[in-house]
Formats: sequence, C-alpha cells, structure tokens
Amino acid sequence: MEKNRILYIDYSKLILIYLVVLGHLNLNNYTANCFINSFHMPAFIFLSGMCYSVDSVKNTIKKCCRTLLTPYICFY
Repeated sequence: MEKNRILYIDYSKLILIYLVVLGHLNLNNYTANCFINSFHMPAFIFLSGMCYSVDSVKNTIKKCCRTLLTPYICFY
C-alpha cells in the first residue's frame, strides 16, 4: 500500500521536532523558551491530526475494543 505524503506537513513536523529538542535543552534565554514552549506541541498535534482520517479513527476504536475490552470481559 503506497502512502501519499504531503511534504510541507512532513517538513513542518521536522521543524517542530527540532523545537521540541530546543525546548528541552534548558536555554538560558527565558523569552525564547516561553516562545518555543507556547506553540510547538499544539502545532505538532494539529499537523498530526490533519493527516488522520475518519476511517482510521473507527478502525482504531474497533481494534482497541477488540484487543482491550475482550480480554477484560473474559477475565473479569
């Protein structure tokens, strides 16, 4: 199965991953830290959500129910 990649989203995620690393370096510049930490994770989650389809959400819920709830009910 071939996946169609959207390059600008992939490049944006790459930049945001670098910002996550910079945010964890404990820079001495408080303003830069506040700026990076104010948007990098929400933007990354937003971009990841743009690539998620409704069918995959349904399949994920079905899979979780099958793999988590079935053993729970059987062993309860």
